Amino acid sequence: MPNIRSKQGAVDWYWDEMSLRVTYNEVQKKTASGEMPSFRIGGAVHYSSQDLYDYVMRQRRSAAENVGGAA
Repeated sequence: MPNIRSKQGAVDWYWDEMSLRVTYNEVQKKTASGEMPSFRIGGAVHYSSQDLYDYVMRQRRSAAENVGGAA
């Protein structure tokens, strides 16, 4: 269910709720490419906080990836 209005709202949500610095440009690009789920309601872009959370969790790496793939 969409509960965040606008791309700037998504940027603010990431900072306020997850303490993540996500840029407006990143949100704009990922929304345009369809990587970041969004809704168009009355011409405005809306996001679901659950979708934003799920998106960032899909971006995380395993411990092995973080150290250059060494196991």
